[in-house]
Amino acid sequence: MLQNQNMPRLFIYVKWCCNKEYVLELILDIGLNNSWRMNIFKSIYSKLRLVKLVSYLRHHNAFFARFWLTAMLKKNATQRFVLVYTMGKVGSTSISNSLKSQLKGYSVYNVHWLNKSNLRADQQFHKKLYHEHKNNGKESNVLPDYIIRGFYVSDLISNSNPNSDKHKVITLVRDPVAREVSSFFQNSERFFGINFEGIDKSNQEATLERLIDVFLNDFISRNGIDFLDADPLTWFDEEIEKVFNVNVYDSQFPKGKGYMLFKNDGVDVLLIRLEDLNRCFSEASAQLLGKEQKIIKSKNTAGKKNYSSIYAAFKNRLELPEWYLDKMYESKYAKHFYTPNERLGFREKWTDRL
Repeated sequence: MLQNQNMPRLFIYVKWCCNKEYVLELILDIGLNNSWRMNIFKSIYSKLRLVKLVSYLRHHNAFFARFWLTAMLKKNATQRFVLVYTMGKVGSTSISNSLKSQLKGYSVYNVHWLNKSNLRADQQFHKKLYHEHKNNGKESNVLPDYIIRGFYVSDLISNSNPNSDKHKVITLVRDPVAREVSSFFQNSERFFGINFEGIDKSNQEATLERLIDVFLNDFISRNGIDFLDADPLTWFDEEIEKVFNVNVYDSQFPKGKGYMLFKNDGVDVLLIRLEDLNRCFSEASAQLLGKEQKIIKSKNTAGKKNYSSIYAAFKNRLELPEWYLDKMYESKYAKHFYTPNERLGFREKWTDRL
């Protein structure tokens, strides 16, 4: 049994512990008298109420959400940082998680927008979406963390000392159609109200038909009108070039190598093709950071999400129109980062439905 002199220390620890099952087991096992048990339970209850309040405000009050996350980012910030700065669904989570587990003395920030115009547009979109969902009785986040993080990092860059260490940036490209399909599934409930919970064999076919219809008639043509998502064909122009004055199209990309390091005043930008990530990341990261880093397999993959089976069925069933395939695979983006044979191979994945 613990001695009384240890009680204040135990009380402080339990007060800040959020693992309720462990705390309950601890309280029942240590043989405390009823008075101590009651005090601990009251403290836990107060702490959990505070946690719930913070969680509620972060979801429903944009001012508090930005204040809270910004404070947390400042609290945990280090002087040096690495940016994983990409459009969504190109493998950024895998890279940022890998770097966080290996880089000591660096903050790692995963951001999708740094251009203030895009940040403000996405902020307004989510404000509108929040009220629409609220009127329909749905839960929504008034200001997602990635937008707050984008504002924070944008200010961090603006206020940085140009004579200090260069900014270190990692960005990625991916087969543009594969990225669009992945982004559609990631955001289908948020943008279009398609809920994957409860899907079984009895309703999977109807859901699949609706998904295909929404993708073909809304998603590929209404971006920036009914919803806001990154456009791979313009993202580098709107973000990397405007924020860091780095034009990734100015130099021929070494497609066989799979990555390229761009050096500019105040910034080094490492660009990697997702298709080559596992093969070249160690070598490429060493050029940017001075030491090889490894990729730790990400959990943020569609195959492991609750929509994995219907996601696979969707990709097998989807037939894309020629105009859309031409738009994506004959674009400046696709031609710059992929060989003709690679683009043909990508295209055949979406046209060969034997």
